[in-house]
Parts: sequence; C-alpha cells; structure tokens
Amino acid sequence: MSRRAGSALPVWFWFIPAFLIALTAVLLWQRARLTRLAALRRPVLTIPVRRGVRYVEPDSIPIDLRPAPEPARPPAAPAAAAAPAGPQAAQPQTEPDDLKVIEGIGPAISRLLADQGITTFRQLAETPVERLDEILRAANLRRLADPGTWPEQAYLAASGDWDGLKQLQSTLKGGRRSRS
Repeated sequence: MSRRAGSALPVWFWFIPAFLIALTAVLLWQRARLTRLAALRRPVLTIPVRRGVRYVEPDSIPIDLRPAPEPARPPAAPAAAAAPAGPQAAQPQTEPDDLKVIEGIGPAISRLLADQGITTFRQLAETPVERLDEILRAANLRRLADPGTWPEQAYLAASGDWDGLKQLQSTLKGGRRSRS
C-alpha cells in the first residue's frame, strides 16, 4: 500500500475543512439560542415592589425632557416703597466688583450671584451664609462650592484689607477652611 509522492493529500489536511463545516453547522443550528442569550445581556432595571421584584425594561421608563421650572422669586417691591426718605435716598449706583477674587467663587457662581442681585463685595459680606447656600442649592451647584467663608472674605475685600484677604485665603482650599 504505497502511494506515490504528491499524488494524495495527507489525512490531517481533510480535518481542517471538515472542522470548519461542522462549526458552521452548529452555529447555524444554535443561532436562535444565541440571539436569546444576547437579548438577556441587555441591562435590566429592578424596581422593588411589595411582593418580590418586578423587572422593567429600560426602554419603558418614562423620561420627562421638559426643562425644569424656574425657581419662584419673591415679587419685586415698588421703587417708591423700597427707597428710604431723606438724604440717603439718592445712593450712587456702584460698579460691580469682581467676585471671582473670593476663594471658591468662579465664573459660573459669579454670574449666579449677579442674577440674584449680589454684585459687590459689600453685598456679599452682608448676605447670610444660609441665603448663599439656598442660591447654590437652587442652581444645583452646592456640591461644587461651600459659601461658609465668602462673607468673611468679602468683608475684607470691601474694606480694602487685601493683605488680610490673602492671609485668610492662604488657609483656605476651594473656599473651605483647611483641616490642618
């Protein structure tokens, strides 16, 4: 049983195409099962209910895409009732200060404070920390900034004590007192 050299292909050569054909047949046969498995891999949101857990597909969750309503502002007082009588009634209009000098106030918070009528160091120094905190919470910026030291810094800036302001700011980190 001898063969001539080069007349026939080795036996192992026929195993490669046979293996590929068998693999293709198995994949086609299991295609339906594989698509079901792929569908199960999609993320599923679980919502706890009274008895057990109810599964909800993410596509079925309603999402409200309307913009959030503006926060309610108190009505503006009439100009005649707001202005005190006497020689102090005619206060000169002051130019806005650069509130970004205060440690912890950036451009976004500076614009937010200006929208609320706080444009000078004096106004910022006279504003209670609770009111500043309310303003930041209404704009969802509370986690970015801590207004605890802003009135103190603003008081130093308004009084022109720039050295005192620099000394205070050297102990702050992001507007917060350092714990060291």
